[in-house]
Amino acid sequence: MELETELSCVEVPEEPVTIQTEKVLKLSCHIDNNNNPINSLNEGLKISLVGQIEKHSQTLGRNAVYVKKSSINRLVSTIID
Repeated sequence: MELETELSCVEVPEEPVTIQTEKVLKLSCHIDNNNNPINSLNEGLKISLVGQIEKHSQTLGRNAVYVKKSSINRLVSTIID
């Protein structure tokens, strides 16, 4: 499957949002959210597609926290022999 990912810097909101596509073979689904049970598959998938990462910021010249939001862009069917 193909995910479209948006990265935005938390510390510098003026920094342009980076949009990337990435191919993945599996999709995670959280079943617990900080001791709060997840009640539906839809809710677990939504939580799994949003997170924070640390990466180098060109604007700051150091590592910064980014919000990573992914969405399913395309499903690809493959046949395994």
